[in-house]
Amino acid sequence: MNSIVTVRKCREYELHEIYNLISEIYEICQGPEVGGKKVLVKPNILTDSDPAKAIITHPVVVEAMIRFLQSKGAVVLVGDSPAIHTRVFKGEKSGIYQVCQKTGATWVDFTKKHAEIKSGKSRIKFPRKFERRPVFNHRNCTGCLECIEICPEKAIIMHHDKPNYVLLTDNKCSRCFCCSEVCQSNAIDIRRKSFGV
Repeated sequence: MNSIVTVRKCREYELHEIYNLISEIYEICQGPEVGGKKVLVKPNILTDSDPAKAIITHPVVVEAMIRFLQSKGAVVLVGDSPAIHTRVFKGEKSGIYQVCQKTGATWVDFTKKHAEIKSGKSRIKFPRKFERRPVFNHRNCTGCLECIEICPEKAIIMHHDKPNYVLLTDNKCSRCFCCSEVCQSNAIDIRRKSFGV
């Protein structure tokens, strides 16, 4: 995997201009071959709000990226886990869901109960316990409670007897990973963990 980083200035959110900038960046960075592959575009939707507030990836950027990948022969999926993630979240206020409808990209719901992996002609379903999830490193935890405060599902609590020992109620967790995003102490990993809390 290469480590080339390229930045281009965008004067305004005009689809043709952004498409050309993405194409240029992709070529300079030697982007991977995506023809015939499924590609997940993960915009940043901190909260589903008007693009004018500048707290989300602008829908024109998302549309340009989708169209660029489609021009390369990719099947494009789009999804994100915002800070406040309800089971009906679709990114409609941001305009990103409408971009999916316009371009034919598939919106992915990150709150589904099972993970699916396609293997040949069949699909294998895995229970939630085999999905990636927050795993707490109790030695690094400072007890700041940021993860508890941001959790939209109230799935995280502090242990009653052990200081700086966080517990996750797995069946409540929506896998938004906001806890990991706010942790300043590197106390939360996102990985598969089959057993324990």
